[in-house]
This record gives sequence, structure tokens and C-alpha cells, in this order.
Amino acid sequence: MDVNTQFSNTISNKHRFGLGVIFALVIINLMALQLTIKQQKNDNHLVNIAGQQSMLSQKITLYLTRLAQSSDMQTRRQNLTILEAAITQFEQNHNQLTQTLPLANKQTFSDEIQRLYFEDSPSLNSDIIDFIFWARRTVEFGFDATLDEMPFSTIERLMTKLNSGVDTFEAAANNNLVKLEWVVTVLTIAMIIALIAQLIYVFNPLQRLITTAIAQLSSEKETARKLKEQAEFASEAKTLFMQNMSHELRTPLNGLFGMLELAIEQEGVIAKDTLIRNAKRSGNQLLRIINEILDISAIENREHTVKNSNFSITQIFDECLSPIAIICDQKHIQLEMDISEAIPENLYGAGNKLRQIINNLLNNAVKYTDHGTISFKAHCQLQQENVLLSIEIADTGIGMTKDQQSVIFSDYSPEDLTKHYNRAGLGLNIVSELTTLMDGELKLHSEYGRGSKFTIIVPFALAKAPSEQELEIVNFNNQYDLAHKKVAVVDDLATSRKLILHQLVALNVKAEIFSSGEELLKCDINQFDLFIIDLNMPGMGGEQVAEILKPKLSPLKNQKLILISASEDNLDAFQLKENLFDFHFSKPLQESKFFDTLITALSNDKLDHTPSNFHILVAEDNDINAHVAEQYLKSMGYKVSRVRDGQQAIDLCSDPNNQYDAILMDINMPKVDGYEATKVLREKLRLTIPIIALTANAFEEDIKKSLAIGMNKHLVKPFDKEDLQLVLRSLLAENETTN
Repeated sequence: MDVNTQFSNTISNKHRFGLGVIFALVIINLMALQLTIKQQKNDNHLVNIAGQQSMLSQKITLYLTRLAQSSDMQTRRQNLTILEAAITQFEQNHNQLTQTLPLANKQTFSDEIQRLYFEDSPSLNSDIIDFIFWARRTVEFGFDATLDEMPFSTIERLMTKLNSGVDTFEAAANNNLVKLEWVVTVLTIAMIIALIAQLIYVFNPLQRLITTAIAQLSSEKETARKLKEQAEFASEAKTLFMQNMSHELRTPLNGLFGMLELAIEQEGVIAKDTLIRNAKRSGNQLLRIINEILDISAIENREHTVKNSNFSITQIFDECLSPIAIICDQKHIQLEMDISEAIPENLYGAGNKLRQIINNLLNNAVKYTDHGTISFKAHCQLQQENVLLSIEIADTGIGMTKDQQSVIFSDYSPEDLTKHYNRAGLGLNIVSELTTLMDGELKLHSEYGRGSKFTIIVPFALAKAPSEQELEIVNFNNQYDLAHKKVAVVDDLATSRKLILHQLVALNVKAEIFSSGEELLKCDINQFDLFIIDLNMPGMGGEQVAEILKPKLSPLKNQKLILISASEDNLDAFQLKENLFDFHFSKPLQESKFFDTLITALSNDKLDHTPSNFHILVAEDNDINAHVAEQYLKSMGYKVSRVRDGQQAIDLCSDPNNQYDAILMDINMPKVDGYEATKVLREKLRLTIPIIALTANAFEEDIKKSLAIGMNKHLVKPFDKEDLQLVLRSLLAENETTN
């Protein structure tokens, strides 16, 4: 319940009840005071009348005496007038008292007054009546005629009783006043108690609630001010971010268009090929930036998801370490590696996310290290069917302060994006995000000026089902016997040696690995059928090794050389300068193409994986994208047909004369889109052939929707020829086996 609700409830319940009680007590107290004043006024009036009766009785007696003693007629008349007036007043007062007393007695006065006036024998009331009667007879008939009827002792008793009545009235009035004062006092105390209770149980909580509400309002006001500042800054930061993004996007775009324009103008085949490769490299850089922008959006919207699959841990290590090794060599930084042999080669999990984490951490290390060492350590703990992989990446770079460490993994703000975005990736925030998504743990130890050490601990499962590449290798082994072949692998990077060795062993090829060219040249080179040599090695590089090795090769064995390098620039430059090698590959190695090359080099046969009778239908409304897909497929040996929308695809597939083995389906097409077309093909036409989505829709929900509608795979544009080839081989082989 918030403060406003509490405040409202308290006002409507406790506060109103308390105020009502106090209001009622005040009204009652006022009424009691009014009653006291009225009663006191009435009592005083009665006491005054009683006092007047005593004085009037004395006055009547005095003037009766004067009347009896006076002989002067004028004096007698004056006394008689005064006497008559006194008797009349005395009688009126008595009537007023006797009419008031019965009611007053019941409510306020004591029994003593009632007894004095009415119950004594003789009663004061009867004495007063007799006294009035005697006084009037005396005035009428003369003093002598009535003197015997009203003896002096009776008059004296009357006066005594009247004086006693005055005292009794005063005592009763005082008693009434005390009672009323007690009532007023009790009511006043009750009102004070109610006020204190109101203070304790209502006003104090209300004060606390009001204080809390004021504090909350102040906090909300401050929050609103900060939000306003953040919104203003976010607007400015997003403008700066878009300017940076414009620069980041235009740089590879300029390279892409520039290289293509130069390639169009260039006449030499080799030079043209180099320019086109550079254009493709710029395109890959552009694609990487777009993917990182999508990652930013996913992080902001908390929509990051992981996709689990089989992967080679050695391949991931090599793909991450090979380019870093080149940069370390250029910056004269030592790269140290300690990778446990106990780590299983094939694991199941989010391999792509692990690659992204390692890349970001390594890029961060090499970016902020100008001298010293970068170390990469990988170990594991085996837990039945699971593997707890631990990777440690340390550097001797600039390190971080405590304040920097406290915010380094926090969510990206527009300011962070503007300050920290670079081509190497989204930095440490996305590392933290991905590690959490993979149920892993991320640790940081850093000292400013001495370097940083990041440790990630991520759980994976052992790979159970063979991957598409492993199935393809089995197919190779069934077709080609390479057990009598032997390959020399020369690479200073341990992960590269291990990865290539793993691939050769999978092909049943004997292999021997060397960490340098000097080691290779010390042994008998004629025992090998193929040499795989890294270009960038300390000491003797790949070019020097090939120059020494080439003249020593036996012409009878048809020995071949394959050059590999993580630096595409160095590789392209070397291809222009020399023709020492038969094949050239850039790291990371494209596994399917590399296998093809190994088979070609070792068996002297050109592979043909694709039977020419496979017919592929391409549904794509964009002419350029359609042309790319058609040329890819034709270069693989497939027969290709193309339509421009989903309705045309449905019409062609409805014709029994048209038999297709697979469909490449764009999603966003006019008339009928790819989703609706696939639904019709699956539900109405009952087609079981593979349908592969080729689309620019790259989000996870797009992939799920494609698979849910009945598509077999979802390839995101731009796609590699090798990715398309692997998918088609796998799906066509699976469909052929099923049918």
C-alpha cells in the first residue's frame, strides 16, 4: 500500500472518528456550561427571592408595629401604603417559590427545602400563608383586631424559618453548582484525553505519513529532474551515437563500393580478385557492425536468447586466438596459452555466444595493453554428462580503478554507447549479459596500472549427436581411403595445430605437427604428402619455409603446400607476390571448404558432392539476391529454377510435371509471402521436401516462426556459400534417406 492510500485511509477512519468524538465532547461540554450558567442563574434568583422573603417579613412586622404605634394619620397612611406593597411583594415571592420548588426539587434541590416548606409541622408554607392573612387583616381591621391571632412567637418562628430557608437555598445552589462543575470537569478531562489520543493515534501517524509523503514527493521530484536530464542527455547522446554509427557504417561501405568500383576498372585478373576480396572483407565488417547494433537492441529490450548446438571447442579457441596472435605480434605483446588437454573436443551448448564472449574479452585485453603479456587459460571439470568450462584471460595493460570496476558490467546508457562502442564489439556489458544467459559466472580482478584478469565459468554438455560436419566427414571416409597419406602441420599457435590435427585425424590421415619451420626442415620432408604452413610465425615465417622447402620436394610424390594465415591482408599481398603455395586459406578455416581442399590435395581428385539431377526452386522477389542464390547453386552443380513470389512457387509445385528436391524461400514477397506459401505447400500439397528460409529477418522470434510454419532451416541474409552448401547437403541427404 503506497503512502497516498495509507494517508487517505487514515484520514477517512481514525482521523474522522477522533475528530467526531472531540466534536461531540465539545458540544456536550458547551451544553453543560450553558446548563450550569442557567442553573446558577435560577438558583441565584431563588436565593434572592428567599432572602427578600426574610427581609419582607421583617419589614411587614416593622411597619405593622409602626402602624399600631403611630397616631399621626398622615404617617399611618404612608406606613399603610408601604405595608400593602410589602405584603403584596411578599405574597408574590411566596407564590413564585411554591410554584417553582416542586419541579426544582425533583431536578436540582435537596429534600431539606421540600421538607422545610411543605412537610414540617407547622410548615413554612402554612406559616407564610397565615402571616399574609394576618397582615392583610391587620391592615384592613387594625392592629388590635388581629394581634391575638398572630402571636409574636409565631412571627419570630416564621422569620427564623425564612432565614433558615435562605441558608438552605444557598446550600442547595452551591451543591448544584459543585455537581455541574464536576460534570464540566469530567467532560473537559474526557475532551483532553480524546485530544491526547487523537495526537498519539492519529496526528503523530499523520505527521509521519505527511513527512514520508513530502520525502517521497521530494524524491519523485528529484527522480523526475534526473529523468529529465537523462532524457535530454539521451537525446544528445543518441545523436552522437548515430553520428558514430554513420561513421562506422560508412567506413566499410566506402571500402565496399570503392573496391568494387576499382575492380570494375581493373583489367588484371589477380588484381581484380584481390580488390573483390577486399570488398568482401568490407562487407563482412559492415555485417559485423549491423549484428552488433542488433545486439544493442536485444540488450536494451532484454530479448537476448541462446541457441544450443554441437560445436568444436578447439575451433572456437582457434577462431578467437588466431587474429589476436597477429595483433599481439604487431604490438610486440607476448601471447601465452595454457589449454587443458582434458577439455572434450565436442561440446553441446551456445558455442556462438562463447565465441563472442572470448572475442570481446581478448579484444578488450589487446586494446588496453601496449606492452607485456596477454594470457589465455582454459580448464574444465567433468561432471558426468556435463563439463564446467573455466576460461581465464589476463593482461598487463592499464587495469581499472575500483570505481570503474563497480560500473563496468552495468547496463549500457547512451553515454556508454557513445564512449565505448568500437568495432571490436560491445565490450564487457555484453560479456556479462551473455554469461548470465548461459547460466555462467563472470569474475573480475584488476589493479589500476597493473592489468586485469577476467574469469568466466560456463556449463556445457557433452555432444551427443554428430554434427553436420562430422556426418560429412563420415561420408568422405566412405568415398576416399586416405589412411596411407601423411600431412605436416606447421603453426606456432597451439590451437591451430590442434584444430587441423583433429580434422586430419577425422579423415584417417596421419599427421605430424611442428611449432616452427625450423623443426620441419630438420626432418625427412619426403615422408609427407601435404604441407600445411602458417604464414605468420616468429623466426622463420611461412614464406621462408616454402622457399627452402619447394626445391626439396620430390616430383614423383606430387607434394602440395597449403598456406594459412589469420591476416587476410598479408595473405592477399603474398598471393600477389609469390606462387609458392598450391592453396591459400584464411583463419578461421571454413571447415567444409578446407575438407574439400584436403581431399583434392591428397587424392588428386576434384570432388563432386552434388548430383546434377538435384533441382532447387528459388522463391525470391529481389533480382540481385535471386541472382546470388542461383549462381551459388549452379556453382555447386544444382539445377535451378526461380520464381518471384509465393503464389508462383505454389503454382509450380502444384504441377505434377515439376519435381523439386528443395526450395529456397524468401519471407517478404508480394502477393503471397514465404510463411503463407510454406503453409500451403505443407498442409494442402503435402510436400515433404526441404524448405529453407532465405531472409533478412534475423531475430530469434523470426527463426522460431519459420520453423513452426514448416520450414527446415532459417538462413539469414547475407549468407555464406559454404553455409548454404552445408545445409543443402545435410537436408538433401536426410530427405533422400527418409524417402
